Amino acid sequence: MLSRGKAKRATSIQAKRHKGRSLFCCKEPPKTETLNWEHYKRFENMSEEDIEALTLQDYEKLEKERMEKNAWKAAGELAERVDGEPAPHGFISCSVTPREYEQFYWDKEQLSAYASTKAQSAKEKLPGHGYYSKIDHFFADHCKRGELYIEFLKGACEESGNECCAFCKEWSGPQTGYVPRPYPDYNKEGHHYMDASKTPLSGTDGK
Repeated sequence: MLSRGKAKRATSIQAKRHKGRSLFCCKEPPKTETLNWEHYKRFENMSEEDIEALTLQDYEKLEKERMEKNAWKAAGELAERVDGEPAPHGFISCSVTPREYEQFYWDKEQLSAYASTKAQSAKEKLPGHGYYSKIDHFFADHCKRGELYIEFLKGACEESGNECCAFCKEWSGPQTGYVPRPYPDYNKEGHHYMDASKTPLSGTDGK
C-alpha cells in the first residue's frame, strides 16, 4: 500500500527502505519466496523396469538433461518475478536468454567451418560462402585489428583506393579518425605513455 506524504520517523528502518520523492510504502515488503529447483523429479514418468535397465551412462545423461530442464524452469520463474518490478529510475526489465537452438543465429557449425578454412577455393565450396565472404570483406575494409582490440571506422574502405561503399555513404556527420595508439613519453622517467590529447596520430614513418 502506497501513501503520498512523508514518513513520521525518517530514521526508521522502513522509512530508509521505502523513502522517496514524498512517496513511501507503509506496508512491510513481502517475504521472498524460495525458488523451486526440483520441477522435474528424478526418474519421473519411468517404470521400475525402465529404471533397473538403465546403465551408468544412461543415468548420467538423464540427470544432466533433468538438471538443465530444472535450471531453465527456475530461470523463467525468476524472470517472471523480477520483470516489471519498480526500480529507482523506472522498472526492471528481465528476460531469459533463448536456448541455442531457439536463437536467430543458428549457423554456428557453418560459420565455424568457414572461419577455420584457410584456402579460398575451399571456402567457396562451403554453404553460406556468399554471406560470410561479404561480412569478411566488410571487416577487412573497415576494421583495424590489434592484439587486444578491433576498431571500426566509417570511410576506411576508401583507404585502399576503393570507392566508398553504400554503408559509409549514409554517414551524415563529420568524418572521424582512428583512436590514437599508445605512444611512449620519452620526457618522463620510467615507462609512461603520452596523454591521449598529445598522442600523435601517426608514427615517425607517417603510418
